Amino acid sequence: MGRIEGVPLGGIISALVYRARVDSRVFLQVITAVRDISETRATEITDGKFSELIDEIIEKGLSHSFPRVRAVTVEVLGMIYGKIKISDVMCVLYEFLTDSNSIVRRTVIETCLSLLPIQNPKASKPMESTQSSRIFVSLFNRLVPLLSEASEPDPRVRIQAVKLVFKIANLFPEHPIYDPSDTTGLKKMPKKGKGNNRFKNRNNGQGHAEGAADTLSNYAFSSLCRSAMDRDVNVRAKAAGILGRIHKVKPSRVRQSLTKKIVKTHKYNSKNQEECWPGLNISRQLWAGALRHAWEDEFVSVRLGAVSSIATLAYSAAHGGDCTSHCHNNSNYKLRRRITRGMVYREGKVYPLSTDHLYILNACGEVLFELALDPDKEVRRSALAGACRIAGRLQLGKDHLKSILLSTNDSEVSVRMQAYRVISKVQYSSPIHLASAVRTLARSLPLDASRLDSDESRGIIKALETIGKRHAGMFLAATKAESAPGVLSADDKEGLARELARDGSKTVTGRRIGIYCALVASGDLYLFPSRVQDAFVSTQSVWESLR
Repeated sequence: MGRIEGVPLGGIISALVYRARVDSRVFLQVITAVRDISETRATEITDGKFSELIDEIIEKGLSHSFPRVRAVTVEVLGMIYGKIKISDVMCVLYEFLTDSNSIVRRTVIETCLSLLPIQNPKASKPMESTQSSRIFVSLFNRLVPLLSEASEPDPRVRIQAVKLVFKIANLFPEHPIYDPSDTTGLKKMPKKGKGNNRFKNRNNGQGHAEGAADTLSNYAFSSLCRSAMDRDVNVRAKAAGILGRIHKVKPSRVRQSLTKKIVKTHKYNSKNQEECWPGLNISRQLWAGALRHAWEDEFVSVRLGAVSSIATLAYSAAHGGDCTSHCHNNSNYKLRRRITRGMVYREGKVYPLSTDHLYILNACGEVLFELALDPDKEVRRSALAGACRIAGRLQLGKDHLKSILLSTNDSEVSVRMQAYRVISKVQYSSPIHLASAVRTLARSLPLDASRLDSDESRGIIKALETIGKRHAGMFLAATKAESAPGVLSADDKEGLARELARDGSKTVTGRRIGIYCALVASGDLYLFPSRVQDAFVSTQSVWESLR
């Protein structure tokens, strides 16, 4: 097409139309040329002078017997008329979603992806429901069957369908779904009556339109959970990776995706809890435990996708189910740091987390700590990175702490660095756990103090200083708890209390410098006896010379 840049557009289109009429065997080349022109000169093509000629080519291409010609024609249709005649284009694309060739079906979905309206990622509110939204919701209803292997045998088409369902759900998360079989996009809300209980509002007080049986985000989440258990590994990986990024999903749906056991939601009567499951939703037996299946999958790509979704869901639950709440943009940073576990800061006030959000937070945290010991290094690193974002909100047990401390001995440096960050973010309520964390980090430092200039050693010292700042006043209690009988073995000479009792005139090791940094950051060094403070004088001089 570079040779005809200076040629008038009318002459080009007329020549292409004439050639398409003369020889149908080269129609693919003709429609491909029209597509290339449309990429740069779509505005000129829509002019009235050429619209009839272009319509003739498109009409012939859509009815062509060669699948590749139909696919390229669909692309041309979206490029030329997608922005100005969206409703007419969608009516044509609806028919080709059931085309006999998978290439055409995949091209139709890709074209629909390009026609979706773009939403500002910083927008706090979803896009309003308009006539355009109804068109895409109608498209959503036609796409849901394509997620099933029985309806769509080609996994490449199912992957594109997963992407499009996800994007439509995030554009209009609270749009009501009256009947998934309705594909007109124009069905009015049914009137309330005795015989119309099917559409009775089950979500009063949640901001949904009266008469809605379900919302788009909830229905999309259930549908994509089924895709996360697809037979094809690429479909499973894609679906598992985007489940956590669907906006405004009911906490009960998320809970059900984390466990294979059917959750009886009628036992929970909190205001933020669904009282029952919408009747138009997919049966829970078909998608329950989807994320659990994903993180237990044999393929690394599926487990990585599950880790990403679980980390996102945990972070969202830790902030009350709203990742875009005011607490992240508020300038009062000191107040946010003082918020304890089980609380959320929103709109200038502090609220307790709901039961559902606490359950999701703790359940996702346990999964992340479990995956921190995965055989694959990328899964371990991603799991620890996700745990680092919520470590300060979790109530860790002995098993959780053990898995984190084991990660400090990992063979991969990137995994160890993430483990150090997680250890520094945790809020230790027990002096025993605090002493164990400090002792483990100090052991990871080299004995030779001159080797503390490596990136890993700097990361460990930074973690120790962070622990000191977050646990001021607890180090004296930690040393006493560690000195209790049965806590450390008799031959263990690397305990925190024993390190403090050593003579400072001896060789200063990297471990001693690490403990010194933690004590100075916390201010607890001056709570110890004067002999302990005097023993760290040489340590201070060595550390200042290395810095």
